[in-house]
Amino acid sequence: MTRDANETRQAIERLEVVRDAARVLSYCPDLMASAEGLDEIHDPHDLADVDVTVAPGEFGVAENGAVWVAIRRSCIESACFSANTSCS
Repeated sequence: MTRDANETRQAIERLEVVRDAARVLSYCPDLMASAEGLDEIHDPHDLADVDVTVAPGEFGVAENGAVWVAIRRSCIESACFSANTSCS
């Protein structure tokens, strides 16, 4: 658990999967910048090669690792489910 956005950002950046990722999408600009314009992605198929997605989570369940993502936009949902790894 982290105390603030800066600490969370540093924790995300230390993750090996993030450091090794070729393509990272972030819907949390306070935590991680995204290299591409997210508003320009309209086709979920364009997300097939996403390695890591960072999305805002409302709450999580420790037993199964589930995180509730309340944003209802098809590309965000697709990015969370099609990425090799999602950080919420």
